[in-house]
Amino acid sequence: DSVDDYMLIVRELQRGGFGTTAKRVDTAEETEQAFKEEWDIVICDHAMGQFSSTAALAFLQNKHIDTPFVIVSGTISEEIIRKALSSGARDCILKSNLGRIVPIVQREIEAAKIRKDNREEILTQKLWLQALFEKFPSGTIRLDDRDTILQVNKSFEEMFQYSFDEVKGKNINELVVPDELREEGQELSNIIFQGKSFRKETRRKRKDGTLINVIVVGVPVIVNEKQVGNYVVY
Repeated sequence: DSVDDYMLIVRELQRGGFGTTAKRVDTAEETEQAFKEEWDIVICDHAMGQFSSTAALAFLQNKHIDTPFVIVSGTISEEIIRKALSSGARDCILKSNLGRIVPIVQREIEAAKIRKDNREEILTQKLWLQALFEKFPSGTIRLDDRDTILQVNKSFEEMFQYSFDEVKGKNINELVVPDELREEGQELSNIIFQGKSFRKETRRKRKDGTLINVIVVGVPVIVNEKQVGNYVVY
């Protein structure tokens, strides 16, 4: 933005109670340099001499930066506003209505904090589930919707004498189901493909060909009403 508009926005935020630390940039190079630091919000004019809100927003998206992006402009078409909002901008304020900026900045900073907290919670849950999978004392495998092995835990490797590299991408029935039980193996697959769980006492085959008695449990993984894969536990 221009120096005058930049100072006007800073004063408006300060009057709204923000202890403002701000930095003005108006080129792609300055923007990239500025984002070596973390910022609570980006307030951007639409048209600048060497830059634009479209280019600035694209920069944030390409860098996967989730800092709220608000456009403040003197004049801007509804089409540009629509495209900006659909591309990730959080709001658009006309300079003639700058009184909107404080509540919008408050709202977007709070929303960004919630998004960050949610991402951290999801990451924590993912790490917790991964640790549970790896340390689970029963042989456990994660399959896609075609019975292809995506992941196995240490207990599976020990039970069936395979390393993960040996089984990754292979069909579980072809790998551990004895030839005489292939029909049973396919029946169990059909059950889980229908989104149902199963439990079966049966036999399975190790890498060296020996048979072991097992209880096999299959559980479908359903996300947003869509089956995305399956877990099988021995």
